[in-house]
Amino acid sequence: MGNNKTFTTSKLKTDQPSVKVKTETAGKIGLFGAISVIFGAMIGVGIFLKNGSVFRNNNGNPWGVLLSWGLVFLIALCTAYSYGEITRARVAKNSGLAGWSSRYIGERFGRFLKITYPLMYYSLMVFILTMFFAEAIFNIIPDYARNGIDHNTINFWYIILIGFCISLLIIFVNLLSQTVFTKTIGILSLVKFAPIILIIVCGITAGCLHPENNLFIHPEAYKPETQGEFTIMGVFNSLPAIMFAFDSFLIVGNISGKVEKPEKNLPLSIILSMSISGFLYFFVTIGQLLCGQDSPYGLFESLCGDNEKLLKAFTITISCFMFIALLSCCCSVSFATVSSFDYAIENEYLFGSSRIKKITNGKRNKLWAPTIYLIFVLLFYFFIIGVPSGLWQHDQIYDGVSNCFVMFMFIVYGLVSLASIINRKTHKVPVSEVKYQKGQCLAAGIGFVGCMFVPAWNFIYTFLVDPVLDSQGSFKSWGLFYGTEGIESVYKWQAAIIFWAFIIFIFAIPFINDLIIKLTNKNYKQPLIWQKQNNNKKIIIKE
Repeated sequence: MGNNKTFTTSKLKTDQPSVKVKTETAGKIGLFGAISVIFGAMIGVGIFLKNGSVFRNNNGNPWGVLLSWGLVFLIALCTAYSYGEITRARVAKNSGLAGWSSRYIGERFGRFLKITYPLMYYSLMVFILTMFFAEAIFNIIPDYARNGIDHNTINFWYIILIGFCISLLIIFVNLLSQTVFTKTIGILSLVKFAPIILIIVCGITAGCLHPENNLFIHPEAYKPETQGEFTIMGVFNSLPAIMFAFDSFLIVGNISGKVEKPEKNLPLSIILSMSISGFLYFFVTIGQLLCGQDSPYGLFESLCGDNEKLLKAFTITISCFMFIALLSCCCSVSFATVSSFDYAIENEYLFGSSRIKKITNGKRNKLWAPTIYLIFVLLFYFFIIGVPSGLWQHDQIYDGVSNCFVMFMFIVYGLVSLASIINRKTHKVPVSEVKYQKGQCLAAGIGFVGCMFVPAWNFIYTFLVDPVLDSQGSFKSWGLFYGTEGIESVYKWQAAIIFWAFIIFIFAIPFINDLIIKLTNKNYKQPLIWQKQNNNKKIIIKE
């Protein structure tokens, strides 16, 4: 039996009181398992799905593309390094970023995230990733992969419905056996390295065999209208999509209770995963630039030339690997999502938590409550995102939503990084608890500036100034596999409306959640977002 350590920072029933940290390791995942969960959520999605918009924004200019990836990697790596110190702060297991935010910034900010994480961030990621997954299923068919899928070949409603069914299936598999689920994530995380290595090798080979397609030598070889022109605007407009590729590096924080020696393995897994991911992303992008293609399918066309049999074999192979990569991402995010809901419901941060706990009381599997809650949230997103996407007949809406929310999360990452620097003066989290690491102030400072700049650029220019100057211009930063041929793509003014509506939605949901709690639960003891605690831990209602 292990030793129990108890720490208490509040008398209220929040994530702070009477948290017991056990040293038992049975049934927990080690460093490799933690890295597998992060890789499962990170590796393969962004680099497969987002490079098309990065190439389009930069007109295929290799230096613009590489600069875009380099800037975001620097921001993400510095931010990840800063969390090597931050993640050592004592918080309730499975509270993740919300728990660290509470310790470094404050309880109200922490509560905002404790509501936002399950209701929005993770739930949206599950919903959107399974939509990407549904599109990838059709791309296994060679003709669809090479020629693209659009409303002329596949009605977009099929993708919406298949994606939603996949999300439900993955959630129920997680519910039935988390042990099998975590082992599956580990296996899939290893398998997904195969397509990345394949793309790197084939890209370099194609570049050597066909130097006329090399964008470093012939920038005009890129197909869209403007060819090879470097613009700083293109670089800045590419950053949100690339951030999607580096997001989810803190996903392991929401399963900290399942990680062996979290004080050691959490920070190490985050830093290692980010470093390896950036290295792989860089070489995949180099391979695509060498053969002048912004997608893996185009890369194989460049390599195989007129050899139809070889091209078909490569196309099927990479499609299957992309299928596995997306399945791995969906499983990892689903795993963390259920844990996030479990934590929020257990501590009654979400409206209806006490009622759903009563309904599921007595069931052997304690994950029934978070699973049921998650299903209702996914149904909500099906109607507000899935239905409009089906009516519009393309994937630009939910792809755009994914970029918007990732930008918001990077703001949070940056703020907590900044708070870790301020903590050097305030000692809000004492040094006896969190040993200060070398280079923290520099890394956290770079992370904060970068995490603030990208959203600020999009807030001010991309979704405010530019739509006013060119309202009817086509917004080419959103969209993945599904084509818009014969259908009007999103205009800049439409993208701006979607963006700002979603930003308002992000900030409104936690307040709506707490308002419903206030109206329906008169005995609720925890301070709501608009309330604060004084030094005696009593609720003070702000007039």
